Amino acid sequence: MRSQNVLKNGIWGTVYQISNIFLGFVGRTIFIYFLSSDYLGISSLFSNILNLLSLSELGFSSAIAFHLYKPIAEKDTYKIVGIMNFYKVAYRIVAIFVLILGLSILPFLGFIIKESEFTLSYIRIIYILSIANTVSSYFFSYKYTLAIADQKNYILTNIDTIFRFINTIANIIVLIIFRDYIIYVTVGIVVNVFAGFIKASLVSKKYPYLKEKTQIEPLVRKKIMSDVKNIFAGKVSTVIVSSTDNILISAMISLKVVGLYSNYAMLIGYVQAFLTQFITATQASIGNMIASESKEYAYTVMKRLTVIFYFAVSFCSVCLFNLLNPFIELWIGESYLLDISVVGWCIASFYIQLIKTPIWYSLGGVGYFKEDRNISIIGAVSNLLISVICAYFYGLSGIFMGTVFSQLIQWILKTRLFLIYFIGTKCKEYYLLSTRLLLQTIFLCGLSYGITRIILIENDLFSFIIKMIVCFVVPNIFNCIIYRKSEAFQYIISLLKQILNKFSKKHKG
Repeated sequence: MRSQNVLKNGIWGTVYQISNIFLGFVGRTIFIYFLSSDYLGISSLFSNILNLLSLSELGFSSAIAFHLYKPIAEKDTYKIVGIMNFYKVAYRIVAIFVLILGLSILPFLGFIIKESEFTLSYIRIIYILSIANTVSSYFFSYKYTLAIADQKNYILTNIDTIFRFINTIANIIVLIIFRDYIIYVTVGIVVNVFAGFIKASLVSKKYPYLKEKTQIEPLVRKKIMSDVKNIFAGKVSTVIVSSTDNILISAMISLKVVGLYSNYAMLIGYVQAFLTQFITATQASIGNMIASESKEYAYTVMKRLTVIFYFAVSFCSVCLFNLLNPFIELWIGESYLLDISVVGWCIASFYIQLIKTPIWYSLGGVGYFKEDRNISIIGAVSNLLISVICAYFYGLSGIFMGTVFSQLIQWILKTRLFLIYFIGTKCKEYYLLSTRLLLQTIFLCGLSYGITRIILIENDLFSFIIKMIVCFVVPNIFNCIIYRKSEAFQYIISLLKQILNKFSKKHKG
């Protein structure tokens, strides 16, 4: 059942991400054509600021999901309803807090934005609209956690796909007719609110017992709040690592550079979101497995997942490192390019962000929230310090250096926490595995880059196609040769055979 839910969530998530990538790319192209790069910058900057404001969520969703695993497995609807009712009240309080905190930043926007073509009053209007969009989402999104914990998040992806299409079409029409960013943002808010209402209604229909007025038990409430306090540090670290880059770029370099980087972030984000659909589909299964299987088996599965993720992440890293600049030059022109060194640090961050997922999900499954707290604090502080210092000496690349080093520090420490304190084994084996995979990815990126640099074809499109072929062939052939006899590779082959056999039987039927 776990494998079926993982596969179903992964397939529907893939359909959503493919449509999301296509629509997002079309929408971004129209956006760039009708508005300047500074608009891209302000959009990305406010997204990061609002992600920081979401710290007030305090990790409720992670704590709630953890406490839902057991009652869902036991079909204890009484306990599920009590937890969800508590969650609803908590999120309404969070919405009010985000609104107040967000408005308190208004007087300081002039210090955050170094260079811009916009007036401060115009920036403040856009910022208030962005706050409204964020706050409104809290009144619906708490229900999604139940579907995700129950491994039924695929029931939400269809709605997301439909409304993503509606939002893109509406935004394109607004840009063509009005060329007004404020109207553009307002339309997006209306569509997002309506989509949230529809998804919340769908969850209520799927779980009709949510209408009951059951209250959470005091001991459970106390345990959740204790977990929330411990998760908060991890939440701070994650948001600081992922959401301060644009703020630092805006404050230390310029808003225009934020706009240039946002195109790279969008493309990397699409690839990351595509992979994450399958990776996230394993989260609830990992939590369920850790709760019901032996520690030795959990460690075996974690190593297997790490290698499996490596196959996909190393391939994507090679493609992104070698194809981002050629693609952006073909798409919107040479004036939107960033230096290859900046691209390299961005890809390093992308790789670490995804390859560490088995450790992150495993820690979430064992509930080591308190022990994880100090590691997260170290990560957050190191990210800010290293980013600011390196930005002073190395500019844009330095900001991403801080992000990469922070992720590495946390990866090392969290691996130690899980393996020593939960599994009860030494870290050397997993450290060596992770180091080997990282060095192989660096080697593949360098090898592919060297080959693509040799290719001298005047036609840019044809040159890009040849580079794509190189990026597809080099990492996949290398990994197939090196890992063809490994347990992880054989597991993938057996899984593909099972899928093909099921498809073949259905087709014959």
